[in-house]
Amino acid sequence: MTAPTTRGPADRAPLAVAVVGAGALSWLTLATLSALGPWSWAATLATLVFCACWLGSRFLIGDIAEKRRGAVDEYELEQRDRARNVGYTATLLLGAVVFVVLTVAVNLADGGDDALLRTAPGLVFSALVAGAALPSYLLTWQLRHQRDD
Repeated sequence: MTAPTTRGPADRAPLAVAVVGAGALSWLTLATLSALGPWSWAATLATLVFCACWLGSRFLIGDIAEKRRGAVDEYELEQRDRARNVGYTATLLLGAVVFVVLTVAVNLADGGDDALLRTAPGLVFSALVAGAALPSYLLTWQLRHQRDD
């Protein structure tokens, strides 16, 4: 009888690439569909795929992006804090883009064209969910370079 083996970061690298790639593609689909018009079944499907990839990402990294400070070691803490800073910055930048788009939408709505304004909830949702998931995706992406010790 052989002893069970544990899978290390190098074994999870191909899965990490697949999860991050599918998550990025589903977010781009969600953001594009949100910008093109009101919420649709395709946007719902893209959201479900994105959330499934996000959960898979969290599983692959051992959920260190969301753990408390005392639950991670110094190396993981440094990685987590760096990833959180990038996620925060991305949320601010995406929020600024949505702000500009909504400012234009309000000005167009004053002229009688409110089509862009109706996309606001989807655009805000896309920006916020991207910023929330980005730390997990970044840490998962780093699995490609980690070696088993």
